[in-house]
Amino acid sequence: MRKRWIIILLLASGFGYLIKGRFNPEFLGIIFVGVSGLLIISIEILLRRNSTISLLVLSCGLVIGLIIASLGSIFIKEPVFSVGLAIGFSYLGLALSYEKRRDFMHWLSEKKAAALPKMLLDTSAIIDGRILAVIESGFLSGEIILPRFVLKELQNVADSSDSIRRSRGRRGLDLLKKMQSMEPPFEIDETHIPEVREVDAKLVFLAKRLNAAIITNDYNLNRVAEIEGVSVLNINELAQALRPILLPGESFFLQIVKEGKEFGQGVGYLEDGTMVVIEDGGSYLGKKMRVEVSSILQNPAGRMVFTKVAK
Repeated sequence: MRKRWIIILLLASGFGYLIKGRFNPEFLGIIFVGVSGLLIISIEILLRRNSTISLLVLSCGLVIGLIIASLGSIFIKEPVFSVGLAIGFSYLGLALSYEKRRDFMHWLSEKKAAALPKMLLDTSAIIDGRILAVIESGFLSGEIILPRFVLKELQNVADSSDSIRRSRGRRGLDLLKKMQSMEPPFEIDETHIPEVREVDAKLVFLAKRLNAAIITNDYNLNRVAEIEGVSVLNINELAQALRPILLPGESFFLQIVKEGKEFGQGVGYLEDGTMVVIEDGGSYLGKKMRVEVSSILQNPAGRMVFTKVAK
C-alpha cells in the first residue's frame, strides 16, 4: 500500500512539473499537484476505513453542504467568498454527518431488528428438546424470546419432588444453556403481567402485545392462541409434516417391541416415534417382521399406523 502512495505522489509531482509554466511562481504548480496527491491518498484511506453505509452518510452530508453553499452564493458576487462558502459548508456537512453516522446506523439496525419476526418460547417446547435441532437447522429466523414467567415455570418443574418432572425440567434448563450460544440467540423478556394468572394466558397476552408467534407443543395452548388470533409454531405439527408418507399396501420391516391393547396385537415404533399397531403381531414379540400397512389414523395429537404381518 505504501508503494502505491509513493507512486501517486511521484506521478502528481511529475504532472506538476509539466504544468509549472501555468503558475507564477512556477514552484506553486508542484505544490498544488503534490497537495492534490495527498488529498487522493486521504480519500483512499477514508474509503477503506469506513463502511458503505458510513460513506453514504458522508456523501449525503457533503451534497447537502454544497447545496446550501450554492443557495448562499446567489447573494454573494465575489468568487473568492463563494469558494470559501462552498468549502466551509462542505466541511460542515462532512463533519456533522461523520458525527451522526453512528446514530443513523443504530437507527437503521433498530428498524431492521423490528422487521424480524418475534417468537415466544413455551415451556412444553423447551422440555420437548426438539426445538434445539430446529434452530440448528436454520429454519427459524428472527428474534426468539423467553418470557421470565416461562423460565420461572421451568425452574418450578426442575425443583419438583417428582423425579420424572424434575428430570424433564433440568433437561429444559440445559437446553436453554446450549441455545444461548446459538444463532439466533434467545432474549429474556422481563414483562410482568399481574392481571393474568395462568402461564398460558400470559403467553397469549404477551404474544398479542409484541405481535409475536408462540413456539409450543401444547395442544390446548395451540387452539386457544389460534382463537385469539396469535400465530403458533407447533413442533409436533412440524414433525408430522416431515414424517415419511406411508400408503396402504406398502410394506416394511419393523421390530415388534410390546403387546397391544387388543388381544393378539403387537406394537412397534418408526424412527420418528410413530406408533405402529400390528394385527396378530403379539406372537412375534421381540422379532423384526415384515408388515403391510392397512390404514393410517391421523389426528391433531399424532398419527398411528395399523398394519398386519405380511405373507
